[in-house]
Amino acid sequence: MNLPIIRVSGNRNHPLMIALMDIYVEKPELLGGLVEIIPADGYPLTVTEIQRHRPPYLRAVNEISQMLQNNGYEAASKFLDCSYEL
Repeated sequence: MNLPIIRVSGNRNHPLMIALMDIYVEKPELLGGLVEIIPADGYPLTVTEIQRHRPPYLRAVNEISQMLQNNGYEAASKFLDCSYEL
């Protein structure tokens, strides 16, 4: 089973959640195996690393950030960059 690298949960109105949900609807294959999205209205946004100590993990998060930026979601990309000090 291929577990995602990160889980993003929280308010669906947060820029990162909006971007990820939009991409999931438009191009779900881009997120497959990388990000699990759990909308949870009324809860703060959390980003959780699911697969710890996996070597390419930071590279994958960087690629997700770049994909968000390439698709016009600059605020979501910046949020990941700041969260993971990329």
